[in-house]
Amino acid sequence: MKTIRIQITEEDRKALILLRQKSGDYRSERALAVLHCTDGKYPGQIADMLKRSSQAVCQWLHAYQKDGLAGLDKEYSPGRPSIRKAKLIPKLEDYLSKSPRDFGWGEDVWSVKVLMAQFKKENGFSISRYTVIRALYDEGFTAKRAKKTTPEHAPSKEEK
Repeated sequence: MKTIRIQITEEDRKALILLRQKSGDYRSERALAVLHCTDGKYPGQIADMLKRSSQAVCQWLHAYQKDGLAGLDKEYSPGRPSIRKAKLIPKLEDYLSKSPRDFGWGEDVWSVKVLMAQFKKENGFSISRYTVIRALYDEGFTAKRAKKTTPEHAPSKEEK
């Protein structure tokens, strides 16, 4: 394995030791790797001591060489794009402004199940009911079950 040489000033050493003393900080272990490297240890030896892969230790050391303490920070990883934000929410206004019958459903009122089925029909893949409920709440709507019975306060045939 190649040797990585890092030369640091006394001020940098103090900053690394201070960072090392922060037990809840993920950079603590990375700072320790840099300190071991400045003491003449090889990346493989450091990896064995820290029970990490040599590749990870080398990445930390190269990042420190390049950017100093800022190089020990994690890079932001945004994860998978949100289907709810990217595909469902833009469609909700179109769905809810019309009746489900306009889309070929035999219902008069939108339900979470019908919204899920309409989304699958248009996009070719399913989404969970919780995704639909969260999207409704994001847009200021509420998800309630439609009642299949006549309301108690509904007028009778004679009153109509």
